[in-house]
Amino acid sequence: MQETQDVQAIDAAIRAAKEQMNTSVKPTTPEERAQARKEKAERRVTEQAEKARLRMEKRAAREAAKAMRKNALDKARERLPVMDEHVSLIVDKARVLKSSDVDAIIKHLSHWQREQATNSATWNMKVLAVGQAVMVTNGRFAGTLGQITKSGRIRVHVAVKDGEKDRVLYLFASEVTPQ
Repeated sequence: MQETQDVQAIDAAIRAAKEQMNTSVKPTTPEERAQARKEKAERRVTEQAEKARLRMEKRAAREAAKAMRKNALDKARERLPVMDEHVSLIVDKARVLKSSDVDAIIKHLSHWQREQATNSATWNMKVLAVGQAVMVTNGRFAGTLGQITKSGRIRVHVAVKDGEKDRVLYLFASEVTPQ
């Protein structure tokens, strides 16, 4: 009994929907067509204005989010060490060079620094022994105390505590000083 009432209710709803579709008659007179076109144009303009407003809101939200985010270059710039006036003047003068020239300068300076570290490490080689307490002087762990676990000609392994973790750093001997 309940099922037949449900089916009848569905059929009645379908009939009502069909009748409503049939009552919306297309305009037949030129005035009615003109009025229908005018209403359609007004709806289209309103919809386009709403879409444009939503696009602008989304764009503004994206720009605000972008302004809040820092990009990788900004973060890298913040990690750079502070330069004194003399070094700052040299860097300012280097900014007018071509990128290939700057790259060559960087490679030469990097090589020079490596030579200096190697020379310093071979000079310190006799001083550093396994188990000796040392302080790291360069890099992320600068100022950290540790113990030498392995000593080579130029490089050393230094065990340090990083918070809760024990780490072994592989450093130039010149990057540590005996304590």
